[in-house]
Amino acid sequence: MTREFIILLIFLGLKLSSSCSWDNCPKYENDNENSIHVHIIPHTHDDMGWIKTVDDYYTGAKKRLVNVGVQFIFDSVIDELSKDKEKRFVFAEVGFLIRWIHQHKSDSKRIELFKKLVLDGQIELIGGGWVQPDEASSHYIDLIDQYSLGLSYLNQTFGACGKPKVAWQIDPFGHSREHANILAQMGYEALFLGRMHFNELEERHKNKSMEFVWAGSDDQKTNIFTGGFYTNSYAPPQNFCFDQLCADDPVVADPTLDGYNLPQMADSFIKMVRERSSVLRHNQLLLLMGGDFQYSNANMYFAQMDLLFKEINRQTPTHNITVKYSTPSCYMRSLRRLYFQVPTKSNDFFPYASSEHQYWTGYYTSKPALKGLVRKVSNFLQLVRTLRVAASLSSAEHFADEDKIERALGLTQHHDAVTGTSKEAVTVDYEKRLLEAMQIVEEITDRAFRFLSKVHHDIKLSFCPLINETVCDVTNSESVAITFFNSNSRQLDEVIEIPYYARSALVQDNKLNEVHSEITKSFRVSSQLQNPDSAPFKISFPISVPALGFKTYFITKLKTKNNYITRKNLIKTKYRKANESITIENEFIKLDFNQDGLVQNLTNVRENITSTFIQEFFFYHGDGLNNTEARSGAYIFRPNGTEPFNFPQPMQIEYYKGDLVQEVRQVVSPWISQVIRLKKGEKFVEFEYTVGPLPKEETDPITKEVVTRYSTNVKNDQTFYTDSNGRQLMKRNVNKSPTFTRNITEPVSGNYYPITSQIMVKDSKLQLSILTDRAQGGSSLKDGSVEVMIHRRAFVDDGWGVEEALDEPGLDGRGLIIRGIHRVQLAEPSKAETRLKAQDVYHRPLLALAPIQSADGYQKTTVTEFCLLAAELPVQVQIITLKALESKRILLRLEHIYQGTDDGYLSQPVRVNLSKLFKFKITNIEERDLSGLVALKAFMDSEVSLSPMQIRTFYLTLE
Repeated sequence: MTREFIILLIFLGLKLSSSCSWDNCPKYENDNENSIHVHIIPHTHDDMGWIKTVDDYYTGAKKRLVNVGVQFIFDSVIDELSKDKEKRFVFAEVGFLIRWIHQHKSDSKRIELFKKLVLDGQIELIGGGWVQPDEASSHYIDLIDQYSLGLSYLNQTFGACGKPKVAWQIDPFGHSREHANILAQMGYEALFLGRMHFNELEERHKNKSMEFVWAGSDDQKTNIFTGGFYTNSYAPPQNFCFDQLCADDPVVADPTLDGYNLPQMADSFIKMVRERSSVLRHNQLLLLMGGDFQYSNANMYFAQMDLLFKEINRQTPTHNITVKYSTPSCYMRSLRRLYFQVPTKSNDFFPYASSEHQYWTGYYTSKPALKGLVRKVSNFLQLVRTLRVAASLSSAEHFADEDKIERALGLTQHHDAVTGTSKEAVTVDYEKRLLEAMQIVEEITDRAFRFLSKVHHDIKLSFCPLINETVCDVTNSESVAITFFNSNSRQLDEVIEIPYYARSALVQDNKLNEVHSEITKSFRVSSQLQNPDSAPFKISFPISVPALGFKTYFITKLKTKNNYITRKNLIKTKYRKANESITIENEFIKLDFNQDGLVQNLTNVRENITSTFIQEFFFYHGDGLNNTEARSGAYIFRPNGTEPFNFPQPMQIEYYKGDLVQEVRQVVSPWISQVIRLKKGEKFVEFEYTVGPLPKEETDPITKEVVTRYSTNVKNDQTFYTDSNGRQLMKRNVNKSPTFTRNITEPVSGNYYPITSQIMVKDSKLQLSILTDRAQGGSSLKDGSVEVMIHRRAFVDDGWGVEEALDEPGLDGRGLIIRGIHRVQLAEPSKAETRLKAQDVYHRPLLALAPIQSADGYQKTTVTEFCLLAAELPVQVQIITLKALESKRILLRLEHIYQGTDDGYLSQPVRVNLSKLFKFKITNIEERDLSGLVALKAFMDSEVSLSPMQIRTFYLTLE
């Protein structure tokens, strides 16, 4: 049964500012039981990249693509609002606003006029994020960061009145629970969103539940008032778009002119208002007037609205409808006076479908290389922040450098960026900005390392950007120092693999103790990766790197005598013989392969559990040109049939068995290869896949959408779980939604859900978990199985605005090749360690390498190990953010990574002593809201508690 809240109670306890824009709201004099108050919200939705790059959208360049320029929208709106105090407008994308302010930094009067319009209530700043973020592919750390970035700039520019009260997610293609949870913790009073499943929209119309209280977390009870839009659209009502980009007729108010239509327009508008009000539980109506890049000519738009609304208000005594320019916060202020019930919601809005055959589930995987790069930069931003704190890098230059990384990463959270739903030229621009951010990461890492390591000699650090292609030239040196930087707040212990160019080597740790190592032939399929600089070998050895720290290891080539290697650590790779069955194992897992070279059984050695375990690749053919109703493309996943195509048995199998690593290497087809890997000490199987270039037929090319499927004998009864932005797990039921009835017209794509970090199925005895290294889409379409889409290439556009097929050319024009990793665990549900392992996947170490004269000489003159922590954190607690601020302050965010429904011990509250956590002395602790901008309370005691799924933010003042 649906619980309902009394709306009056929702707002009890909310603190209202005394002199900000939301206190200057329109007054509706006509207020009786039959009246309708229409809040007109003039707005512009300005994508920070989509058809054009973010710069081109701002400047107005490349008019042939779309003739808009965001800078002119700001100017036009300001001019129009300054003429009439009754007019209102809302801006959402902070990234564009800050560009405009920077452009006018020499025109103080212009900036002061904008500020005045904000403080007078004519302009309301909503949303608050650097962009309007995607909610399916964005990681929770990135969501927090991009909101914190935007809110920080608003606070610096406008003070307290710049902090939005209303979140504005009108265009993302589905909405996540964790995002709502984050908004509630940042102090937003309300969230307005667009795009929900068309079946859900119909039901909400019927039961008048377009507005509801969304419970963001079962554990934290973070509720936020949420409102949807009547048509799932943020555009003006049909026939009432008055922008220069629109083709609707203008309002003609002079009866002496041809086309006089004011009475008809007013009547039509009144009819529309009554229709939309009929699905609400009160007499207030929020009505959007605006759309994509509208109001370049604000005078044209407002002039038409003025004529229309003046006529409607003239007739108010007759029809009881009053229309006024307003803002979302003023709308909420009006609701605050009322007494009505609203339902609650605790699930999310995935998958989104706009019609029976248009499920927006393809973008969960679209442009996988970009998604992987976003995740990589996200991790390394956290590392840079830690190193800045550790090395006291607090100059203006260092703040500016970190800000550049934050802006690049914040930009790619945009709902047409990380989603992979922009034109290819725009994607290239996003990637360029991320790669520039990576260069800054390397520069800051180099500076911090030189300070912390006290290095006195001249060394040149190399970060091997092509290591994913088995290229790292510096390891071809006679002797090399490799420093591993760990952004994780817990120690990193694992076997690492690095490209290498010799058959034998000596590996030593930072104390010059020998470390056991293995060298094997590298695995590269010539039809896929064709870099001539690829290393012929790889070297594997175990590392142990402190939390929030670094540690240096040394690799030295061993000399040869008469072409005889004096020390041999090369492990021979074997090719599978006909009908040969292979087994690989470590101390936790044993994998059995059948005579075709496919994995067939997995044994959990410690738990003495053996299960059927089959991994196979498949690909769907996407509906293409022959289907005019719905096609697979950047947004849409629509397979041509319910069963994918499989591959014949692998073309080639090779394997090796070492003490540290055992691998089976499969060439599945000329465009799919894979390494199945067991590392010493690990409780998971690592699947490293290389997919692409997906073939493109010369005539009538066919869309291909590649999935990897893991099949077991888990009896999950059509139930599976996916994470919400990398945090709380969401229960999914095949063909069902917990809050509305779905018509099952797309049994495959209609059951796909976003995976940010993990997907799993379980029964009372077994749990199959797959951890991903980037955002992807997946499902459990058959009991005991999980399939994850890892690559897709489409040759027709799906008709949702990109006007370009999802056909990434890759580096050489043959098509994009991607390499990624899944970590897979099969264990008893109570013994699964997916939350910790997901953190490990996110916090991959950064490698910095330098050729050296000798390990001994380097080790004597350089600090080779560093840890910022003075005490180990409880296993339940993770540091999200450690960020240097000005005036000897740092921002610290801690989270409890477990849910209340997890393991009994791990899901208990836990305490952390902040004064004993770090190696620096803390003189003051102040708690903040999640954004870090609002002070909550000062602490007399340095010990704080965290309950399941709780995030707490602190300002720490250092001695």
